[in-house]
Amino acid sequence: MNLDIHSLISENISRGIPFVLSTVIRTEGSTPSVMGSRMIIYRDGKTEGTVGGGALEHLVIDDSKQIFSSGMNLTKTYDLTDKEQGTGMECGGMVEIMFEVFTKRPHIMIFGGGHIALELSKILDIIRFEYSVIDNRKEFAEKTRFPRAVKIYHGDYADFDFEAEITDNCYGVIVTHGHEYDKECLAKLIKTQARYIGMIGSKIKVENTLNALKTEVYDPMNDNRIFSPIGLDLGGDSPELIALSIVGEIVKFYFNKPGNHLSLNRLPRNT
Repeated sequence: MNLDIHSLISENISRGIPFVLSTVIRTEGSTPSVMGSRMIIYRDGKTEGTVGGGALEHLVIDDSKQIFSSGMNLTKTYDLTDKEQGTGMECGGMVEIMFEVFTKRPHIMIFGGGHIALELSKILDIIRFEYSVIDNRKEFAEKTRFPRAVKIYHGDYADFDFEAEITDNCYGVIVTHGHEYDKECLAKLIKTQARYIGMIGSKIKVENTLNALKTEVYDPMNDNRIFSPIGLDLGGDSPELIALSIVGEIVKFYFNKPGNHLSLNRLPRNT
């Protein structure tokens, strides 16, 4: 029975399953690959389909792991006679493969619908990251205020179903009014599968909050998901600039990037 790779691609996308799709787009000489052949590679290294088998396929799987980390599509050429590249095959040909990464965009769960949340929503709209908002104040939990939010919840934070709503694709941003409910939300979030948990506040307030949640078996300071005080150190204290620093940190975390300068004259130089 032939593998229906197109149905698998559609099913994975609809179910939100991350994968890398590798497609043979060019061949030269003698190769084990057929033009247009495809292979799906999952995060755990399991595959469906084939791009030719053997050493080439192992290289494609290894390269897919790097693509998962970067989140960027790319095209790569494999010289099947190049032992340094790791193929060392006897075919004597060349294969060019296109890699396309399909990952779930993060869902930002914003706790608090005030000024910072409003500016956050505007930036998230621009970069097309999904988000939902919860606030216990009716006027701040309105669709007219957050027209592009996936969901808006109005009610007490204690009544929010953290277990059902927060998945491993959720990024929690805690910016409740006057910080009154920050600790409550953080205490709930650390028990979920949230991938990222950010909380606003001064260093003293954050330290006190994290210490209050420390137990014999859990130390928030050792939880790599927690970023508090939240955001990158970009400068500025307006709601717009605070929101920019928060989104910058989320994007940096999502793509697993160092956030360094790209400018050539900012790169380290050998002396």
